Amino acid sequence: MKYVAYIRKSTEGKNRQVQSIPKQYEWVKKEAERRGVKISLFFEDSKSGHKLGREGFEKMVKAVEESKVPIGIITWKISRLSRNPIDEGIIKYAFMRGKIRHIISRDREYKEGESQIIMGVDFGQATQYSINLSKDVKDGLHKKIEKGYMPNRAPYGYLNDKYGEKGRRKIFPDPVYFKLIQRFLKEYLKGIYSVPELQKMMTNDWGIKSKGGKPFALGTLYKLLENRFYCGEFVYNGKIRQGKHKPMISVVEFERIQVLLGKPLKTSVNKYKNHYSGCITCGDCQSTITGYSKVKKTKVKGETVYHYLKCTRSKKNPCNEKNIGRKYIDNQFIELLNSIELSKEITSFLIKAFCKKNKQEKKEIEYKKRQLRKKHTELETELETLAKKLSKGIIKDDLFVTMNRRIEKEQSDLRKQVVDLDSGDNFQKINTFFLFLKRAKEKFINGTLHEKKKVLTTIGSNFVLKEGKLFVDLHKPFVVLQKHRKHFRIRNEQIELDNNRYEKGLKADLSNEFETWCCVIERLRTSILNCDLIIS
Repeated sequence: MKYVAYIRKSTEGKNRQVQSIPKQYEWVKKEAERRGVKISLFFEDSKSGHKLGREGFEKMVKAVEESKVPIGIITWKISRLSRNPIDEGIIKYAFMRGKIRHIISRDREYKEGESQIIMGVDFGQATQYSINLSKDVKDGLHKKIEKGYMPNRAPYGYLNDKYGEKGRRKIFPDPVYFKLIQRFLKEYLKGIYSVPELQKMMTNDWGIKSKGGKPFALGTLYKLLENRFYCGEFVYNGKIRQGKHKPMISVVEFERIQVLLGKPLKTSVNKYKNHYSGCITCGDCQSTITGYSKVKKTKVKGETVYHYLKCTRSKKNPCNEKNIGRKYIDNQFIELLNSIELSKEITSFLIKAFCKKNKQEKKEIEYKKRQLRKKHTELETELETLAKKLSKGIIKDDLFVTMNRRIEKEQSDLRKQVVDLDSGDNFQKINTFFLFLKRAKEKFINGTLHEKKKVLTTIGSNFVLKEGKLFVDLHKPFVVLQKHRKHFRIRNEQIELDNNRYEKGLKADLSNEFETWCCVIERLRTSILNCDLIIS
């Protein structure tokens, strides 16, 4: 019987696999020497055992089949031979026919005539390990992509984080090349220079060279211009993803570059993103509503872009919701904003009324704080008296400890109440609310994508599109404004009556309508203070 050695290391695990090829060679030779056998052939692979078509393995199998004498194999572990059921079957079939009579591994050996169940279990564990590892790698890769981290090598102008947490390794701007590549992209955007002209300028005028110290090749520069990564996105498996790295140019600028290059455009994740993205749900099938655009050409208007909203049907439920022009939803939202809009006169009156109320509350709060501090001082005196009684032997230690703990607990509660009374400026919160209300409509109509979305999420949640109509769960302050719309007219009789009577020296109107008005504005004030709105 002659012996051969099989050495394998996965290329996918070059930097992480514990036993390198030289160490495997060293162990195989020492093991053969210890057993007094001679290795006639060495076979080596640098490919995952989970995959078929390993050159070294196929050569070894061929040598086994052509050999006139039985073969023994020395390998680091049986998992080195195979991590898939097909190659496993080849080894076991050769073992069954006597072509292979002995396999020596670091932790176990397998001989002819002995039960092959152990070999089958060990091969099965190796195959299952490879399956689990592949699944874990894919899951980790998917999570990394979803978080906005590109799993590939960073292009020119960026550096990969080699030491960060696995799965969250970021991509940082290269301190040397970031601004240089950004300058190249910006210059090309002007539409004045061709790529060859910019190549000469980079080499001769700017002194920019590649990492190898040579001028940038034209092919490399064209790849830079076509790389979506520079606008904050990246392409993976044919899909455009939003990255978390710092962009050099905007999406609009990137698309302008593609036009200059004469390239067909892919749909950007930002190109058709609108302020309703991620906000609206289909009322028919509960899927997400997304946006898309169409470009239509006419002789009169030329190219015109039309924006639409449609159901993604991601829930795979039957859905009858039709596509709708985004402007119709915009108009419905503007109507909603109109229903909660306040005039300058009413806003001014409410701010003054709430300011007056706030001053009254501050006086009450100060009075409560004084009472609490007074109580705290009384407890301090009680503690001192208690200590004197203890020193004179009037009370025992156990009683002192019990009473002392009770007093300290009361003092702690008093301090907490004082802190709670000091927390927050109510009038500032109210003032911020009215400032938002004043600007909300203008921001929604003319604001940026971020500002439009901020308006949406501030006034409500659970946006639903049903049969072309928008339904919103308004936050409590806006519910009050909408529900009691008639009380917030530009000319409000209750306010005018009260003001006129006051100016004429008459008593205030105490009718039911005026009482209702007072209840409404108090309800509005309470809802603003109790609602945790994030307004900026």
